[in-house]
Amino acid sequence: MATLATLEKQGVEQFAREFERLFYQGDFAAMASFYTEDAQLLVEDQELIQGRPAISRFWQAACQAANNRNGVSKSRRYTFRTRSATSEER
Repeated sequence: MATLATLEKQGVEQFAREFERLFYQGDFAAMASFYTEDAQLLVEDQELIQGRPAISRFWQAACQAANNRNGVSKSRRYTFRTRSATSEER
């Protein structure tokens, strides 16, 4: 599987749509599977989230916050952004 850093714009857009679909389905485990074991997730107004298990817990909470038990979307909207990493950042 190609990394986001090597994908063309169309591939990144396809990935973003798939990730968003998983989010609204509440499939946090599938979302976390896109991350490496030592990945880091930077979320606005939060401490750095480190490692796939912690990232999975973050997405689980985010999915639960976005949808209540009746499937009605709550008011908070999530935005998914991508950024490429240089080899120095990895």
